[in-house]
Amino acid sequence: MKKISPEQAEGIFRKVLDSLRGLKTAMKLGKLQLPPGIKQHITALDSMGTSLKFLGNNHALLQGSKEKLQGAVSGIQSLQQSLDNAAQIEQYIKV
Repeated sequence: MKKISPEQAEGIFRKVLDSLRGLKTAMKLGKLQLPPGIKQHITALDSMGTSLKFLGNNHALLQGSKEKLQGAVSGIQSLQQSLDNAAQIEQYIKV
């Protein structure tokens, strides 16, 4: 077993903690950049988003439900961001 100095150990842990802080900050700001191929595609979520966009573009079909539609679109975007964050954390843990 190789012995390391306290300074070396502190450097190792500092890098890990800085990396975790960066991940946490990016998540809070909604600016996580997923590597290609990591972003999850969920067909049902995509279909719901497309349907809601269709309804948003066809106001006559809504008849007073515009606020509910905007809330649903916002909810889907929030869910997608949460799933992307989870994928990023999973990727971080694997590395």
